[in-house]
Amino acid sequence: MGEKGGEEEEERKYYSSPFARLHYEEWKKAQQVYVYDKISGNNPNLLKISLILSLGGVLVYIILMFFILGQ
Repeated sequence: MGEKGGEEEEERKYYSSPFARLHYEEWKKAQQVYVYDKISGNNPNLLKISLILSLGGVLVYIILMFFILGQ
């Protein structure tokens, strides 16, 4: 409970100016991305699988477009 209160106080301090708020939000996002990188970094195969699936999806989309436009 005490930590949450401190965090809200910190946010209020950063919200004093629009530029400071933007900077704080970017910092929050960067922290989330860092945490995500740590999670996905533990399983590099997950990255390979997602890459293969996304490339496969793009290829299927292109092939379907050729069939639709070809008719």
